[in-house]
Amino acid sequence: MAGKQTLARLDDEFDRYESMLRIDKHALDDELIEQPQYYSDVSQRLATCISYRDEAKDHLEGIRAMCDQRVRSSFADDAKKPPEAAIASMVVQQPEYQQAKDGLAAWHDRYNRWMGLKEAITQRGYALKDLVALFVADYFARNSAGKSVESRERTAKAEAVKEELRNQRKQRTRL
Repeated sequence: MAGKQTLARLDDEFDRYESMLRIDKHALDDELIEQPQYYSDVSQRLATCISYRDEAKDHLEGIRAMCDQRVRSSFADDAKKPPEAAIASMVVQQPEYQQAKDGLAAWHDRYNRWMGLKEAITQRGYALKDLVALFVADYFARNSAGKSVESRERTAKAEAVKEELRNQRKQRTRL
């Protein structure tokens, strides 16, 4: 079974990859280059979680069998055997079983988190595609007020012409 170091490492890596979901719209070329690597890394971590989760599931079954045998052997001398439901109840109350069950739950939680992150990375790829399309359509050349770069340049030129006309008027009135 995986140790606490593996758990801590996967949790740290999860936080790191989760922080990489944000897209820098001013560095779309870099984001596009890094996207496949993010997807690959997260997929590998997810495969690791699946492997450890399956191992924890097998471990739980082994512990259950061991506890079941121990509970049944404690009633070996009794003439009347307890019902199966009572034996099953005693098995799940064993500390080893509880610990193994908690271990499986922890891996199942990690699996769910990494599966969600993989889906988020996939959605990030779609968002990147859409952002590139917007970039190609010159969407990012507009400022927050919705004016394009050309519009701002025209406004600046118009202001310069107005200023020049004001200066000419002032000179004519002085003459």
